[in-house]
Amino acid sequence: MIGVGAVSDAAPAVDLMVRASLEAARDTGAPGLLSGVDRVVVPQGTWSLTDPGRTVARKVGAPSARTVLCEIGVSQQEMINEALAAIAGGQCDIVLVVGGEARAFARSGGVEVDEESSPPDHTVIRPPDFVAPVEMAAGIVIPPVQQYALIENALGAHVGLCTLTKDTVAHMPCNPAIGGTAKGHLVREIDALGGLMGRAIDATAIQFKLLNRSRAPA
Repeated sequence: MIGVGAVSDAAPAVDLMVRASLEAARDTGAPGLLSGVDRVVVPQGTWSLTDPGRTVARKVGAPSARTVLCEIGVSQQEMINEALAAIAGGQCDIVLVVGGEARAFARSGGVEVDEESSPPDHTVIRPPDFVAPVEMAAGIVIPPVQQYALIENALGAHVGLCTLTKDTVAHMPCNPAIGGTAKGHLVREIDALGGLMGRAIDATAIQFKLLNRSRAPA
């Protein structure tokens, strides 16, 4: 890796990517390197652009570069590793890995313009496991309960944990349901306090059931 660039502004995602690429090129001390880019790798964002890598390649002066789109779930380290392997294997001389989000632009009423009609040359599919193989190989896999603790610590938040025994923290019961006349109240209280339980289940639930509909309201 010989150049790094970053920008932060309320602008379209592709514009941010192009500007970050130019910053990275300047960081190398040889801005002309961009015209020799062989491959542009872009991680999927919340946008729905067809092939932003192609637009970026054209705007930085490398219209013949091969484009790669990585699905959400493909780790950043995996993208870097594949870029380095392509260079080491002689497939590429220069690989540009660049991504961007434009949520601030969207909140201000901005609309992304998709300049491409054809899909990328290659799409990297996310691994089937929750943890990517490259993360397991690096030994950076930690239990979710520890990840949440790290996040809370980084945010400077105060956390209270109630459990019958610390030896079974984060153990899943045979029926990991979220809801019911008792637990439903608890979930609402957690949500009111800014907790993640309700939001996490909204995003990941695989089954919804309404029980005891023949009985009176609880």
